[in-house]
Amino acid sequence: RKEKIDWFIQYLTHQALRQGVTIRYGVRATREVIESCRPYAVFLATGAEPLAPKIPGADLDMVTTVKPVLTGERNYTGKDVAVVGSGLTGLETAELLVEQGNTVTVVGSPEKLAPEAFAVNTSDVVQRLKQGGVRFLTGRRLERIGNGMLYLRRKRDGVQEEIKTDAAVLAIGVRSSNSLEKECAGHFERLYPIGDAVKPGRIGNATRSAFELARALR
Repeated sequence: RKEKIDWFIQYLTHQALRQGVTIRYGVRATREVIESCRPYAVFLATGAEPLAPKIPGADLDMVTTVKPVLTGERNYTGKDVAVVGSGLTGLETAELLVEQGNTVTVVGSPEKLAPEAFAVNTSDVVQRLKQGGVRFLTGRRLERIGNGMLYLRRKRDGVQEEIKTDAAVLAIGVRSSNSLEKECAGHFERLYPIGDAVKPGRIGNATRSAFELARALR
């Protein structure tokens, strides 16, 4: 669950502070800000940003991505909400929406929920979602969004389906956020993008690869 990820972040923050790391909050990283630190090496952990599909209706007010929901920028209570995307992020977003008192439908293109996630993680969250009355529509492709409606295509037989919803939350993946890398390229001798800034993946893989790169720094 997401709060367990917060525990991990708190642990890493505590360890970093113990080692004398300075953490500057509320500062937007730019090339000029980084240059003012006169760094020996620069590691860019700029993460990834949600993808938005290029389909009709994706720009409607009723549509958002997972980030505003998870950060609390967008709040829903007592609404019919469709989460488009049945990966682990979509499922965990659906769980949060259920906890906030919404009726939730999860729409996914694969026939199987969160096919790339660890089975134990998937079964854990799916069990809670079923207890919360979540409806699962797998094997469906989102074709367009209308005011209060999602228009789906069932992949196995091509049948079109329509579902009513007050809001649609898109959880269809992320792409690397690397604009800072482009800004810094050629200005630092040792410039290392890490984690999702290189390729979106799992937290464990990202932290491990970053640790090994830092340890190998000479």
